Amino acid sequence: MAAAPANHALRPAAERAAQISDRGFEMAERGMPYAGCSELVKSLQLLAQALDMQEGNSVHAASLASGLKALDEAGNFVSSAGNPAVVNVGEIVSMHQTPVLKSHPTVATLSPVAAQQQYFAYAQAQLAMAAGGQQVASQALYRLGKLQTALAAHDADPQALHAPQAIVFHQAALTTDAANYLAANELGVLLARYGQLPEARSVLLHSVSVRPQLESWHNLAAVHKRLGEEDLSRRAEHERDLLAKQLGRTAPQSASDLVRWVDPQTFAKSGNDTPWPSNMTAVTKPANVRR
Repeated sequence: MAAAPANHALRPAAERAAQISDRGFEMAERGMPYAGCSELVKSLQLLAQALDMQEGNSVHAASLASGLKALDEAGNFVSSAGNPAVVNVGEIVSMHQTPVLKSHPTVATLSPVAAQQQYFAYAQAQLAMAAGGQQVASQALYRLGKLQTALAAHDADPQALHAPQAIVFHQAALTTDAANYLAANELGVLLARYGQLPEARSVLLHSVSVRPQLESWHNLAAVHKRLGEEDLSRRAEHERDLLAKQLGRTAPQSASDLVRWVDPQTFAKSGNDTPWPSNMTAVTKPANVRR
């Protein structure tokens, strides 16, 4: 859906939330990712509270808290050693605040991975609800996703779940504002990394339809190639090369069978975002992750 413009009553809170979001991303740029995450969450909290005050309820703030809690509790389905087979899903769910599996008839037989997926889907829906269709919220969610992607390259803790959380944040950002082409590109790359190629193709097509970028055309060409769609891959490369000529820029290298993680500083130049810190650049190739 398209992001809803902030109305007159909401505008001061939206502007303040945007300032906090900018500050958080700048903190990450200076090498303080966790402090930056905290500020981005504060931005979402401020906006959720303003939406609730306007509507006379507490839906948005409660949804934000529920979404963040679900992301946090999802880590409990992986042991400290990274082995999901040694946890008792039913027992863990009974101790959680997240309600999504509380009444599941066969929760005791669910695998930890299946339980995590339920938590992630619930978190995405709750975060989108909290955002209330506001563009500034979509931007904050996108930035949280980028931070999680960067942290994934530097944090080996299996319980951290940075990459899956990044997917959740980008999905929520795109649900909040379908015009967020930056989130669509990032989501497409992440989905391709985990082997979800048709889904990656869909969101990358959406990204270039909203605002064509050299890097998103490149990523789309790479996904087409991995799907065996050679003609479509060449067409995407052609569109990328045409755009490069129009912009007077050098096109990325030809698409290979691996999705290229775009240099965040390069990608930021094409949008309206803060440059990504060079000391937190995401990995350049997809990891060998089992689906």
